[in-house]
Amino acid sequence: MARALAQALMRELSLNEKMLRHSALTRSLLGEADGSNDARGSNHAGIDSSIELFASVAWSAITEPGDEFAGYVRRQIGVAKSLSLLINCDDPRQWAFKLLDDDLANVADERFVSFEQTIQESLARWRPRLSLAKVVALLDVAERLRLVLINSRHSAWPSQLSRLELAEPAMLWLRGSTAALDASARSAALVGSRTASTYGFEATTFLVQGLADAGVAIISGGAFGIDAIAHRAALAVETPTVAVMAGGVDRLYPRSNEILLSAIIEHGAVVSELAPGTAPTKWRFLQRNRIIAALSSATVVVEAGYRSGAINTANHANALNLSVGAVPGSIFSATSAGCHRLLSDGKAQVVTSAAEVLDLIRSNSGDGTFDETSEPLANSSPKNSGFATELLGPASVSALLPLDIRVYDAIGFGRLTLDEICLSAGLTSNEAMQALGSLTLLGLVSSADARWARA
Repeated sequence: MARALAQALMRELSLNEKMLRHSALTRSLLGEADGSNDARGSNHAGIDSSIELFASVAWSAITEPGDEFAGYVRRQIGVAKSLSLLINCDDPRQWAFKLLDDDLANVADERFVSFEQTIQESLARWRPRLSLAKVVALLDVAERLRLVLINSRHSAWPSQLSRLELAEPAMLWLRGSTAALDASARSAALVGSRTASTYGFEATTFLVQGLADAGVAIISGGAFGIDAIAHRAALAVETPTVAVMAGGVDRLYPRSNEILLSAIIEHGAVVSELAPGTAPTKWRFLQRNRIIAALSSATVVVEAGYRSGAINTANHANALNLSVGAVPGSIFSATSAGCHRLLSDGKAQVVTSAAEVLDLIRSNSGDGTFDETSEPLANSSPKNSGFATELLGPASVSALLPLDIRVYDAIGFGRLTLDEICLSAGLTSNEAMQALGSLTLLGLVSSADARWARA
């Protein structure tokens, strides 16, 4: 970035050099979190990198996970220039003019049916979350917790996240060691039921021990059950492990796993694409699963119910043409029904040993082995999500769509106005009203005095 352009962006983003030398930025820049002192922090290349990282933080706070249009905009004109455009321009026609002026124009035509309408709706989602003060506050939190801010220019950025294409996250927030994240280049995701049986415990531990002997890192979601067992087993044999959160890394969730997650921070890494302070929701859990799948060289479902959230992770891996394994169990065990479902649908290969997981890792040379893409990668989620099933019951879940889940999550146990729902869910008023209509028909929400609450 030329000096003049950097100075122009600083003005447009209301930044100054003092702000761009915020300790959370300078400590994270280009791999400098390892303690090395690079003179780049004081020259124009350093300012350039600070602007890029600052803008990545802003986009992380502005967008919901899996926002492909935000990914398209950042890819087209860059993370900093796109933030500048968001601040200074609310005319969809000017956005279209800037965004359609090169090689990705055909991508826009294929992916986004009505381009100007997509721009207009996206601006309606993004602009209410646009706040310079919020970004500065996030940087303060990052420094207090010693977080590492990792964008695509950082030396620790996992190149395998490019598998997500337009759904690639704007950045990662990391607590712990960047070396553990580096190790994810050769890793296996072990996921499964939150109500693991003794068999699930033994199978997970057995696989982790064999994978550790082969130098394979372990990725999971830090949840109860199989996730927690996988992380504990990895810590016990001192192999790198990474927990991917569905909320901000300042919130160690679930709280009952706080001791485990603290141990992962000390010896591995806890990461999230979501800014600190962001609450985990069912929508964000489902989107978090795409990060687990993309980071890993292969995904293994050890034990899972028929509608377990682990099935969603396997579907993401399949959509990315990455191999999936499933551990078979007893035909009488409900906690293995999801594994058997994957196997019978041809979406997974049988896994009974670490050697078979290694075969899956070797098979992921880039081509992949599966073509099943029954569930889209970014902007949708299964209608029968295990997370929603636990909350609503199977009769209601069958009618829920992604927008419904996001609005139901946003309402929580409060009484919110339409504007509050839109801000929390990252949706336009039209999208929120559409979902509220569906949820009302299902008897899941009701309104009174212009406020919405769960029924």
